[in-house]
Formats: sequence, structure tokens, C-alpha cells
Amino acid sequence: MQQPVAMLGIGVFMTLIALVCLTTVHIDLDEVPYRIDDKFVSICMDDQLLGDQPKWSTFNFSSPRIHTLLRGLSPAYLRFGGSPADYSVFTEESSAFIKSITGILQTLTKKDISSLVLLTHDTGLRLLFEFNLQLRQGTLWNPTNAISMIEYLRQQGLARYVDFELGNEPDYYGSSTRHFTHLTADQISHAYKTLRTILKHYPETFSAKLVGPDIVGNNNVALNMFSSFLNSSGDYIDAATFHHYYFHGPDAKVGNYIDVKYFNELERYINLYSPLVRPKGLPMWIGETSDSWGSGTPNVSDRYASGFLWLDKLGLSASMGVEVVMRQTFYGYDYSLINKDLQPNPDYWLSWVHKQLVGNNVLKAYVKSDTFGWQSNHSNTDDTGLIRIYAHCTKLSKRYGPGSITLLAININTNSTANLQFTPELTLDDKVDRYILTPGDSDGLLSRYVNLNGARLSLVSDSELPDLIPDSSNSTTVELPPLTFGFFVFPTAYLPACM
Repeated sequence: MQQPVAMLGIGVFMTLIALVCLTTVHIDLDEVPYRIDDKFVSICMDDQLLGDQPKWSTFNFSSPRIHTLLRGLSPAYLRFGGSPADYSVFTEESSAFIKSITGILQTLTKKDISSLVLLTHDTGLRLLFEFNLQLRQGTLWNPTNAISMIEYLRQQGLARYVDFELGNEPDYYGSSTRHFTHLTADQISHAYKTLRTILKHYPETFSAKLVGPDIVGNNNVALNMFSSFLNSSGDYIDAATFHHYYFHGPDAKVGNYIDVKYFNELERYINLYSPLVRPKGLPMWIGETSDSWGSGTPNVSDRYASGFLWLDKLGLSASMGVEVVMRQTFYGYDYSLINKDLQPNPDYWLSWVHKQLVGNNVLKAYVKSDTFGWQSNHSNTDDTGLIRIYAHCTKLSKRYGPGSITLLAININTNSTANLQFTPELTLDDKVDRYILTPGDSDGLLSRYVNLNGARLSLVSDSELPDLIPDSSNSTTVELPPLTFGFFVFPTAYLPACM
């Protein structure tokens, strides 16, 4: 076994010994390149949850189980919108007027809106409501319906609990998949300026966040629209948002979920948007995302296999300065965090563990392979990209105080265990808390369940989540089995950047 690498300068090294290669990860102890939002892991729900013809009937706003599961993800934004937002309206307006504009109609009632705001407020979440951008008055956005809803929220004392966005994936308007009126970047910018003026008119919404434009493409048309929008509207929004998916869900197979080429694609995507956002000094959010578009992959997106791309997206996004990642979706479709029976899918539990262990301060990790040396790209991975490491300060809790470090490790080797050895410089007293997540039954990658340190994660009752208990050891050697992932906390690292 190779001796631990000595401390160099201000850095700490740790050694990862996999069965296939020896890998070293360097964590910069002085630099905190980014900070993520308290609501970093956030969630989306589709407009089709509500309305006069809801798509699903099992979602009950008064369900104790739903309240418990949402509290488990607090603090977070709950984005209510998606593609149906651009044919949804608040029912203060007459149906004839609305139909003449959109040609499609889904109405959201006063009861719908009140239930939604109260659900998020009561569970420690913050509602991010998406207004319909397709309501037009000539070439301009018609704000009448939005004003009606804001007025109603003010009357009910609920307006101060809501943030807003306007329109969904406008770069796809007019395409064969989005039968909406095509809009230019100037038209979208004008609508955002109008909405910002409206929000500033009321004391209850004066400080409400307004985010956008929720672009989804990575071609020149999408990027030009995004850039033009920021140039015109950067002073009117609180965060710049784009969407991301890896592949088309209905056509995907389980193998796509552990194919390293898809993992690496996210870095290229963020690198397209980041240079457009950074000069504006705005937070960068992934405003809607999951593994695959088209509602996910049946019998895969809701299984253990989905966790590899999901945890890697959280780790990589934070390491590249994304402050909020909004998961599509909490409920409904194949990529949901909970199923139609209101039981958590594996990605719910991964999000829940992340919420409890990962703090705001991002630490920079570099990976070195004995074969290929230090990597200039994908610096958080070994030379194959199959062992992926991310580092944060640990979230403060009853268990963990200031100065501790949390590592997120992902092993997408199909048959090789990653044998991780951490040097005394990192662990100090050689103590490490392990939270290793493995399939919950013999179905493996297609398991509907997930185990934490060998025990299946499940609700204690409709009103109680389980305790998060680590496997603690004074040994510096940790094994991460093939096709698994886990969190490792060093509670006595006493890292100054985490104090």
C-alpha cells in the first residue's frame, strides 16, 4: 500500500486506492470558490397537478405524509409551472377572453392557489410560481391575469410567501414540440420588466424574487436569446435560470444512467451558460432538471440507477458555481421523487441525505491518477471518470459542528470496489462517518429502494422521517462497492474555511 502523501503547502491530500488504479484527491483548504444557496436542492411540480382537469388524483394537500416528505427537503423552493404554465390561467378572467388568446385553457382556482401557497409555507418551502407568458395583447405580454392573482393573494395575506418567474423554455416556443407563439428576447425582456414593475407596486411583493428566463437549449439560438435577455433584463431579475436534461427518457435504457459520457456532458453545458451569467453578477440556477426529458424513463428514473446522475449533478453543479438546482419533479411522471402512492423513490432519499450533510461552502477537489496525472478537465474524477469526488463543508447540526468536511463519492465502476484511504492530515483523529447508499434489494440498479449502511430507508410513519445514523469508524480505509455512492463526513477536520 502506498504511504499517505505528505501535506503540501496549504492543501490536504487523501489517497483513494481502487482495485483498478490508485487515485489521489487534493482538497484546497484555503479556497472556497463558491457558496450554494440554503435552498440548493429544490423541487418542481407541474401545473397539471391542479386545475379543472388534474392529471393525478392521489396528491392530497392535507396529507400528513406529503407534509412530512416536503419538510424533509426544507429549506427549498417549490417551482410550480413547467410547460403547462403557458396555457394555465387564474380564474379571475373569463374563459372566453383567455381562450381567444391561447387556444388552450387550464384554469387554476382560488382554492388551488391558496392550497399551494399554504402547503409550501406550512412545510418550510418557498413557492416559485410561474406566470403564463403566452397571454398577449398585440406584441406585448398581457399582465391582467397575473395582477388578478397577486391581488387575490394580497387579500388572503399570502402574497409575501411567493416568488415568481414568467414563461417556460421560451427558446422552444413555435417549435413542433411547443405549439406556442414565438417570442423574441426583446418581447420576453419587456414582459419581465412589466412584471417587476407590478411586483414593486405592492408592499407584500416588493422584495419578491423574479427569476428567468428558463432557457433549455444549448444551440446558438438558445444562447443568443439567453444573452440578449440578460443584457436587457439583468437589472430586473434575481437569478438567471436555464434547464438541463441528459437524454430523451422514453428512448433511454438503464445503461445510459451509468454511462460516463452523459456525466461529462453537464460540465460542457454549464460552461456554455456560465460566461453569460458571471459578468452580470447574478446567481446561476438550474431552474428545472432531471435525468431525462419526456417525463423520464419508465421503471428506471424512479429506481436506484437514477441516483448516479442525480448526485453527480448536485456535486458538479455546486463545484461550478450553480447556486440552486430544481428537480423535476416532486410528484407525477416517471422521474418523480415520490410515486403515485406517495411513497419516496430512491432519489428522494438521496436528496434528503444531501440536505442534512452538505453545507453551503464548496471546497475545490482535484483528482490525480497515477496513470494519467492531474486532470485539467473533470478535475473531480479519476482518469476514467468512474470515481467522482465532491467536497463541501458539512452542514451544521446537532451531530456536526464547525470545521467538519463532507465528501460525496460516486463509484460507477461496474465490477471494481473503490478502496478509499484518507490520510491523517485530513481526518486528524482518524474518525470518519460513513453514509453508504446501496440498492435496497436484489433488483440492484432497478431497485425501488435504497439502503443506508445496509438498512432500507423508509418512513417511520406518515408523520416521521427516520434518523440519519452513520457508520462511524476510526479506520481511514473505506470501501465503496461497485455501482454505489455515499457521503463521508470528517467531523474533526477543523478546517478553517468551514469554521
